[in-house]
Amino acid sequence: MEPTSESPRCVGRQPLNIPQRLLHPIPEARQMLGGIGHTKFYALVKDGRIKLTKIDGRSFVTPSELQRCVEEAQR
Repeated sequence: MEPTSESPRCVGRQPLNIPQRLLHPIPEARQMLGGIGHTKFYALVKDGRIKLTKIDGRSFVTPSELQRCVEEAQR
């Protein structure tokens, strides 16, 4: 069975089960922004274009923050 718009995304014949996270760790967030580098990512944070969420000394980015950053970059 070939994947359709209504079937799960597939690699080969195995469906990809991509969890919907509430928080993305920094390396994952950078990858989701097109694989931007460490320096560029923290420049966006410093400029206030990305807001971090900190828990127990770890930094994360919310999906809505990633979406906002992308939408702002498209303007």
